Amino acid sequence: MRRRAGFTLVELLVVITIIMLVSAVALPTVLSGLNQRQVTEAARILQAALVGARDNAIRANEPRGVRFLPDPTLTVPSFANGTLTNPPGSTTLAYNRMVQIEPAADYSEGRVTIGPYYPPGNSPTNFPPLYPVGTGSPQYPYYDSQQTLITQVLMLEESPYMGGYLTNSTTGTPLPNPPTSWYWNIRVGDKVRLNNSGTYYTVVGPCVINPTNSTTPGQNPELFVNVGVPGTASPLVRNYYYLDPTTNAIAECTTGSPTNPEFLFLVNGVDDNRDGYIDSGWDGFNNDYANLTDDLLEWETETWLGAYGTQTMIDPITPASQSPTPDWVNANKNNYAGDLTYNIKRRPVPVQGARETILPGGVVIDATTSVMPSGIVPTNERSRLPIDPNSLFVDFMVNADGQVVPQTIYSTPITFNEPFFHFWLTDRSDVVEPIVNTTIPYTLPMPTGTNGYPNSNDTSGRKLSGERRLVTVFSKSGLITTDTIENFDASGSIGVNAMTPFFDAQLGSQAAK
Repeated sequence: MRRRAGFTLVELLVVITIIMLVSAVALPTVLSGLNQRQVTEAARILQAALVGARDNAIRANEPRGVRFLPDPTLTVPSFANGTLTNPPGSTTLAYNRMVQIEPAADYSEGRVTIGPYYPPGNSPTNFPPLYPVGTGSPQYPYYDSQQTLITQVLMLEESPYMGGYLTNSTTGTPLPNPPTSWYWNIRVGDKVRLNNSGTYYTVVGPCVINPTNSTTPGQNPELFVNVGVPGTASPLVRNYYYLDPTTNAIAECTTGSPTNPEFLFLVNGVDDNRDGYIDSGWDGFNNDYANLTDDLLEWETETWLGAYGTQTMIDPITPASQSPTPDWVNANKNNYAGDLTYNIKRRPVPVQGARETILPGGVVIDATTSVMPSGIVPTNERSRLPIDPNSLFVDFMVNADGQVVPQTIYSTPITFNEPFFHFWLTDRSDVVEPIVNTTIPYTLPMPTGTNGYPNSNDTSGRKLSGERRLVTVFSKSGLITTDTIENFDASGSIGVNAMTPFFDAQLGSQAAK
């Protein structure tokens, strides 16, 4: 009988051993190739999203864009743990998701009155208390006991009745206007224009519940205007009067109780005090180089522009609680700008029904050092993007011609007016905490082999080990380039320069392994 051919146990063990040895030698190369492929694929996905935004803008004939969302596991501190001195994302910050965005629909419901005013039956004590706006607490605008206007921000009030505060009605009780419903609907940074003409003013409040409020840390990151939780009544107290044509007597529009209209705080986009800064206190700069950015000491006195700049206060009667007379109504009814139409252009929002696009699992857009703790200037050694300091969102909006539309909650786009957007794509393992040391010319690690790295004062032993790509968008033309990131060498006495990859990309240089 013939024996069946086969392998002995020794032969099988030898073959398995050889396979294991070959695998051990090849595995680092294979893993490196897979990592490189992931980063390359992420760069392709990102570039496709940016190009797609322009295609959408061409079809809609208006700006379209992409919103980049923070990776919650790499945002340190988190929103729950961030503080004013060490805000969310000031240790590490990366993005791994994006969603399509578009301009929100304009809002124009109801009518408005330019404030503040001191009509009969009201006094400065009826006005709201101070409210935090940004990181400071600008003064609420009002007329003091000497009828001196105190205003570091402008105020726009809801006009509950046709005719405003005072109306010489010919039809009896004035009809109510539709409610405005601004709170938890309009956001800080939205733009307001009156009577569909003239200047756009920027909404800066009220915003009682906000991420920098010590009692509501991390809440309301998109800065919806509010006077408290949804349903909280406006603290502004107003009485509204009209002249009854049948009796020629003054009557209140609301019987039995005053009205609590909504209100907005605004800035005008003008350097009112001519100190070189537009809207000091709401421009994202630490103008006085002291305390916090946009704190109370930086705010300038804002003024209404154009036709509204000539409006004066309604003459109060004495005592303030006394009802006005018909002559008083006729003398003051045209002494203020009330019952105006308005239009609010709102900041971008996600496209209805849009789904998030997620980068390959091991790849993120690293933005570490774009946000830093209080007192430390951001070095922007990774991505260079217009990051919203409250939500940490990055909104990329583009016109049909490819030109990038600056996005900012401030009245002018001074916080990010760069000609380039830089997206730093990297392996998650290379997102690390910066070293803050004035003797070291960088805060984040460089690749092994970089000239002069590590610095003699750097004992961390850190290095970039994964793959990297830099996707650069030219803001004026919409041109998009993708480059590897290898060169950190600088000429002259500086051995390493964290800015070199950005300079190379902006000059069109191509780094290669």
